[in-house]
Amino acid sequence: MDYTYALSIQNLFHLYSGKQNNKQADETKEGQVSKRQRFPLFSILSRDRFPLTKKFLSRITITMDPRPSPTPQNSNQTPNKPRQRDFLNHLEVYLAKRDGVDKLLKISRYATKIILASSLLPETLILTKRLKSFESSVGLSRKAFRLGKFVQDVNALRDSPFDTKQETILSIIAYGGEGLYYFVEQFVWLAKSGLIDSKHSKSLGKVSAWAEFVGYIGSISLKFRDLKKLSEDEVCLESSIGVTVTRGVGCQEGERRLWKLREKKLMKKLSIVQDFADGLMALADIRDGRGRFSGPLFMSCAGLLSALISTRKNWVSCWDWQLPRKVCC
Repeated sequence: MDYTYALSIQNLFHLYSGKQNNKQADETKEGQVSKRQRFPLFSILSRDRFPLTKKFLSRITITMDPRPSPTPQNSNQTPNKPRQRDFLNHLEVYLAKRDGVDKLLKISRYATKIILASSLLPETLILTKRLKSFESSVGLSRKAFRLGKFVQDVNALRDSPFDTKQETILSIIAYGGEGLYYFVEQFVWLAKSGLIDSKHSKSLGKVSAWAEFVGYIGSISLKFRDLKKLSEDEVCLESSIGVTVTRGVGCQEGERRLWKLREKKLMKKLSIVQDFADGLMALADIRDGRGRFSGPLFMSCAGLLSALISTRKNWVSCWDWQLPRKVCC
């Protein structure tokens, strides 16, 4: 921002002609002293250095720019990547989120199921019994993290654009199916924890499995549409950067946008793979573990793959998430 200081003709004329009274002269003198301290150029323009005429004072304008001159940017410079956060601080933010803890439990559960399904340990070993008990307890604990989680699907459905009829139908299938799944899972947890009669557990599990499977069909369809849009945006941005480079203009901002777009595209692809893995597990639950791709080892590997991808997504999303400040009582 430019600061322009113009010396008033009338005040300075009266100052140097001595027509102001003593009070005004004292106030003007104090003002002149403060201005000399702030801007050394005023000491140069004092009448002790050279006489100031009325015509000369009317043309004085001092322009100052406190900003440093911008440094030239290298057009070949790599785009700025997100600033690295301390690992322990990032881990604290990650564990403060419900999904963060849930996915760590999911990793531990399916890693245990892989060990049990691979027959690496004999059935008579006491460690095998403990692993089975651990896997069952973790599975029940994860259902508790789904309490009220259907609300996020309700809000996602409300915020959907509904630009076309096809997008409207897919959004209802995706968010409606997943929201119904999380809603029913609350009663499955209550049944397995003993608050509801356990005879309803199997029927509730079937309803939640079907809702989950239908939700993944809609989610995969929406994500393929989003991936197509991202690919089109990437092509347009690459052509724009190529034209900018040809003209010899710096394109650091374009490179940064392209890097973010490719990162988003990668996460979208991983999300599709995750939905496929979870969809296969939901299909296996519908078929009660029967079928060609419903083996325990295959399902356990699919579950672990889904857990790792989801953990990666949640870890990246923590960059822009801040913990509330702790208040000492």
